[in-house]
Amino acid sequence: RWFNLAINAVRENPAEITLDGDTPEALVKVVTKLINKFKQNVEQNGLWKEFYREDEKPKHERFGQLLFYAIADAYCDANDLDISRESNGGNGPVDFKLSQGSGFKYLVEMKLSSNPKLLDGYTVQLGAYAASEKTQRTGLVVVRVSGKASQLDDLLALRKKLMTDGKKCPDLYVVDATKRESASKLKR
Repeated sequence: RWFNLAINAVRENPAEITLDGDTPEALVKVVTKLINKFKQNVEQNGLWKEFYREDEKPKHERFGQLLFYAIADAYCDANDLDISRESNGGNGPVDFKLSQGSGFKYLVEMKLSSNPKLLDGYTVQLGAYAASEKTQRTGLVVVRVSGKASQLDDLLALRKKLMTDGKKCPDLYVVDATKRESASKLKR
């Protein structure tokens, strides 16, 4: 199911995501574009619906990871980029590793906003993966699946403090997959 959803999303919402040069900055821009395209597909093109089971509870985190992987893989193939899922350099498997050659790697971890280890994923897990994978840059994609945002608010506040203090911290991307009304039911 996740594979077919990804194929249809890429087909229905094409994007030209190209690597402009052989630099770390160019790879960061591509990773950001990939995540933003995933975000658009979830938030604006209806993929948010796929994050829920029939009983309206969120699906397992792995579903979103597989969906992101399939979408990102299609764009990476077109740009001669490598995306590896669950690469394990020694401290456990990171969700995604993107690279162009061996000189620069970008790790992406994805968590649902309901995951009780959301803060640990950002503050501990990504750093351990970065050390074992010899990675220069990391990012956390948080897929918001509930109206409650206390953990997410805590994470945003922590990141703001780290940045204000001038500390290096992982990139943070938030994708809103909360349930929403059809446009025809929205009020002014």
